[in-house]
Amino acid sequence: MSADSNHNQGHGEHHVMPLSTYFAVFGALLVLTGITVLVSFLKLGLLVAVVIASIKAALVVGYFMHLKYDDRFYSVILLSSLFAIFCFFLFVFLDFTSRGMVVPEEETNFLRNERAMIERLEQEEAAAAAAAEEEEEEEAEEDTGG
Repeated sequence: MSADSNHNQGHGEHHVMPLSTYFAVFGALLVLTGITVLVSFLKLGLLVAVVIASIKAALVVGYFMHLKYDDRFYSVILLSSLFAIFCFFLFVFLDFTSRGMVVPEEETNFLRNERAMIERLEQEEAAAAAAAEEEEEEEAEEDTGG
């Protein structure tokens, strides 16, 4: 085996694309960018913009990064990574949107402590308000009496 054949062992052939393909993909990306701007002005929604962005990402990954002509293993790795990211964001989104639906348990230590703290704060606020009223009354008596 020659050194050249050892170098290419385990690697697929390098695919050379014509320059016209690069310009066609670049033109498609420009058109899709214009459509994205149009979608934002027409307020068609986030879903439409995400679909267009996904198409643009697929073009970049497929042609500029040569994934279209590479081994399918790399496509599987990319898609499984994107699926994992999707699951992560899905669960974060579900958690974020369901926070108001949680019904608190009754009589847990946490809830007892929280209620006690709220009662203590309310008592302190009431005492401070009463002291402020007394002070205002004393000032009013001094003003009228003096």
